[in-house]
Amino acid sequence: MQRIRHFLLIIFTAAIFCILSFAYIYKEACAQTQSITDVSRMLQSLTPEQRRALEAELNDKGGVLTPESVEMLIERPEFQGLTP
Repeated sequence: MQRIRHFLLIIFTAAIFCILSFAYIYKEACAQTQSITDVSRMLQSLTPEQRRALEAELNDKGGVLTPESVEMLIERPEFQGLTP
């Protein structure tokens, strides 16, 4: 009887761990989807000149937008007067 209780306790603990892990992964996936949606909205709100400047910077950096790239973009005339 003691072995059965111990076994059930292990199974219950493993099930709770799996459920919590799934909940964490789901939460992270939802947060990532939200940030992708935010970026998509931001990109759609850019003017054609801003979009071309961003594309040129991304092409120069191999598709990665670094903090230095952001600083360079902010200094460009296309992005003057914008607020975050």
